[in-house]
Amino acid sequence: MKGKTKLAIVVGFAAALGLAVARSAQADTVLDFSYTSSYGYMEAHEPLSGLYNSKYRPITSLTVNNATDAITAGANSASTTYNLSSTAFDIGFAQSRGGARWSYAQSYGELYFMATNDLTSYTLSGSYTFTSPYGGLFSHLYDLDAATFLFDEHSTFNDSGLPGGTFTVGGTEGQYNRTTSGALSGALIAGHHYQWFYQAKIQANPNADDGASASGNLRLEFGDLAAAPGDPAPPPPTAVSGLLLLGALSARNLKRPHRPAA
Repeated sequence: MKGKTKLAIVVGFAAALGLAVARSAQADTVLDFSYTSSYGYMEAHEPLSGLYNSKYRPITSLTVNNATDAITAGANSASTTYNLSSTAFDIGFAQSRGGARWSYAQSYGELYFMATNDLTSYTLSGSYTFTSPYGGLFSHLYDLDAATFLFDEHSTFNDSGLPGGTFTVGGTEGQYNRTTSGALSGALIAGHHYQWFYQAKIQANPNADDGASASGNLRLEFGDLAAAPGDPAPPPPTAVSGLLLLGALSARNLKRPHRPAA
């Protein structure tokens, strides 16, 4: 009976330990170079003077912390701030333009990545505020293997009588708004190749005006589907190591043969 009691203790311990180790695994993503390179890009253009400027940033790792690129072209300017890690992509924008017709400033880019396990979730968020009669915010998350949009949104204003506005990711603002599939949050499939595209643009369109500005940010965040709300925090590595040692000793004790008394 004592042997069965010890066995039950060790089996119960192993189950609890397995649950703790499973919950200690974190959702993670890696850049994907099998299709094309990830990048960020900016443009600013002033048609009257012909001034044009652009900036290309190759994204080769997910260790970008508060890195800002900026350009100017006459009265037009754009800056983009990148915060990238394996658990979140965050892109910030600040733009301004002159009033000459067709003047514009924009930021856009593509990030290609893969999830490393099937417990990875995604959440999209962000907004873009502009004073320009024309403003556009475009964003999509696309599964290249399944040829499916997890989320796809096009939001634009294009009216010389409007003072501007704010677009929210997943919102219904704009004269042209389309969400073709999916949702702002969901699950990713391990090993699938994904593309996140973004674009934010202001332009003096259709008429000349007094100039405009815009700012905002877009965020793609990754989570762990295994971590249910209210779950206890996983034990630290040292505690797990100690539990593993205790389990090994208990298992060894179970294997000792019973020696009859002399």
